[in-house]
Amino acid sequence: GASQAAEVAMTGALALGCGLFPNLHRALVSPPATVSTPQHLWLCTIHSIVHKMSLSVYGGAVRDYLLRGEPLADIDVALSPNLAGLPPFAIVQKLQQALPHGITAALSVKTKKTVAAIVNVSGGGATVEVEFVDPSKVPANVDMSCNNVQVTSAGLRLKMNIKGASLALVVWQIRNKCGTVLDVAESDYQQGRRRKMLGRGWALWNVDA
Repeated sequence: GASQAAEVAMTGALALGCGLFPNLHRALVSPPATVSTPQHLWLCTIHSIVHKMSLSVYGGAVRDYLLRGEPLADIDVALSPNLAGLPPFAIVQKLQQALPHGITAALSVKTKKTVAAIVNVSGGGATVEVEFVDPSKVPANVDMSCNNVQVTSAGLRLKMNIKGASLALVVWQIRNKCGTVLDVAESDYQQGRRRKMLGRGWALWNVDA
């Protein structure tokens, strides 16, 4: 039917990463050769993390920047098991080795309980904050369907395989600023996350609604 054809078309666009998703295509396939703008910095940093460090980028960097074309706030990175035990300065060193000439990495004085290292990456007259998260210190679930995306060296992928949620469907939700609440916990943290998304104009509904 029409919905199936639309999903096939979306899947094709995702595979190419171009047209609908120019930022995704540039970050994965053709990062800028030089860094002279904040956008160049964002693209080169994501490209280096994904392809040189072989780590996955997730969160708002994928949802809002790579797929929606909105300005980048920060970059969330999931550490691999072999890097998760390293001290912060060693993570900074690994990142610096991966970054192209003209971009520098420096450890931030800020800390978070679930973050192994917060790094300020600078170049092109701009700075972006990169948070290296130890996956073993955060919940393994995904709180909202629109957050169930990550970028790896293999391309755009789901973070978790959840019944009934194809990559094309999740990307359609992201493009249309809507999603399903998968973690209905009433903790202050989760309520705050939902309020933040609603305040930014996202439409959210419960999975059982």
